[in-house]
Amino acid sequence: MTTVSIEEAAGKLSELIHQLKPGEEVIITENDQAVAKLVGQTPPRRTPRQKGSAKGKLVIPAKEEELDEWLDFWQQKSIDEFAREQKVQPVPSLDELSGDWPEEDSLDEFLAFIREGRR
Repeated sequence: MTTVSIEEAAGKLSELIHQLKPGEEVIITENDQAVAKLVGQTPPRRTPRQKGSAKGKLVIPAKEEELDEWLDFWQQKSIDEFAREQKVQPVPSLDELSGDWPEEDSLDEFLAFIREGRR
């Protein structure tokens, strides 16, 4: 079991969380008194897929004109083509990417926030 002050935990919360092993505890203290506890969790077990669970979810076009729409969707495109279609522009600086993200939060916390949003 690890003990850290609330100030230290605030500065490296992301690191503390990502280093926790299942069942491992980190006690957070303020003025030498325990105020919170982080406990590493065991990832949930995936349930096996059931036979027939996708039944009715696949649509096969019945008409040739519908097939043309499907073919357009599945054609291979380059990243540049996708970027043009989506009107995506390169980010000129990390400052512009971070927007209104609080300055006192670390870059690691910012990147962890972005990664979490992608899951």
